[in-house]
Amino acid sequence: WIAAALNVVVIGKSVAFSSDSEDITKLLNVGVFDTYSDRGYGPPSNLSRAKLIERTFMNDRAKVNIGILGLGTVGSGTINLLARNADEISRRAGRTLKVTQASARDLSRPRACNLDGIKLTSDPFKIVNDPSVDIVVELIGGIDAANDLMIEAIANGKHVVTANKALVAERGNEIFLAASRMQVVVAFEAAVAGGIPIIRTIKSSIFLNKFLA
Repeated sequence: WIAAALNVVVIGKSVAFSSDSEDITKLLNVGVFDTYSDRGYGPPSNLSRAKLIERTFMNDRAKVNIGILGLGTVGSGTINLLARNADEISRRAGRTLKVTQASARDLSRPRACNLDGIKLTSDPFKIVNDPSVDIVVELIGGIDAANDLMIEAIANGKHVVTANKALVAERGNEIFLAASRMQVVVAFEAAVAGGIPIIRTIKSSIFLNKFLA
């Protein structure tokens, strides 16, 4: 479920790993562009995956910049997974995913990850408002502050990822509507069933079933 935190973004093709890094398939399951149904969640149905990808990476940069909000267990684990599998991710995805910025309330506290080359701040709004950041990963927990950060990131045209169950339950409709209007993706599969990739399965394999709750 740590790896599932980044369940969305790069160029629309699935990435598979093995052994101790196989969970990163959920973290980088970039078929994310068709994760949502045509019910107002995620990109509008008339915006094709190819066009969304083209719009997102129209400058053809070889690097996708990621901002991590929160450096606790999940945030540190995400950074470690991306660093440990960087070469394989780059080879399979066709571009490099780079954590360039991260936020934490206490910058003096030791962290369980290598922060070399990562710009740190105690103000997460600096990350969501930075034009150089392509993807924002919300891992701070809670509802109000996390919601404000995600809405701000979406308003700035950034894709966002969250493993925040409470946030999705309480503010999900608001967040998904904002994402639909801005034509960006909100990846939340990490917040469902302990990171089990059930959202994609529901949409693509059992979409004719009716879910009442």
